Amino acid sequence: MSVAATALDELQIDALREVANIGAGHAVTSLSALTDRDFRMSVPSFGVVALHEFAAVVGHMEEVAAAVYMPVEGDVSGHVAFLFPFDCACRLCDVILCREPGDTQRLDEMECSVLAETGNILISSFLNAIADMSDLRLPSAPPGIAVDMAGAILASIAAASPSLGDHALTIMTRLADREQPIEGVFVFIPEPESLGTLLRAIGLER
Repeated sequence: MSVAATALDELQIDALREVANIGAGHAVTSLSALTDRDFRMSVPSFGVVALHEFAAVVGHMEEVAAAVYMPVEGDVSGHVAFLFPFDCACRLCDVILCREPGDTQRLDEMECSVLAETGNILISSFLNAIADMSDLRLPSAPPGIAVDMAGAILASIAAASPSLGDHALTIMTRLADREQPIEGVFVFIPEPESLGTLLRAIGLER
């Protein structure tokens, strides 16, 4: 059943935010285990975003970012992306590849492969957590990686799904290393036709 994001009531919004919070928590735990760093996360922000303002969810549209994107398939369809500002992506590569801070200055094939695998682990952790709590089938698809302006990356995600219409329900969580200046943004955008399935799975369909 298709549910308009603008028609969600407060209880449904709170429940979906909690679903995202649990999923993001598992992703942060996986990132901390992978890097041996203490990452923290913000409480997921949740809102209906006009697509012409979509790129603003990450801050600066013209800022170069590295993004790992994975379509959500199975019982619930949608989009998950993990975005790092370019300098943070380089610092993350330093950590994972055991390099000295500042060694990574470019994101070549090896670095992009590391980021893609890192994003794959985080996104899979996010989806698995939601699947476990909802009994929904959410198989992982191969991730894609892009290094481009943040606005261009998010515009590409929006363009890939015409069914999102003029507005998209966007759940965003910010991640940050407590010791190093490494920050990222985790974005989850469920398709409108999947909102009913997700709400039913957590017992909140109207």
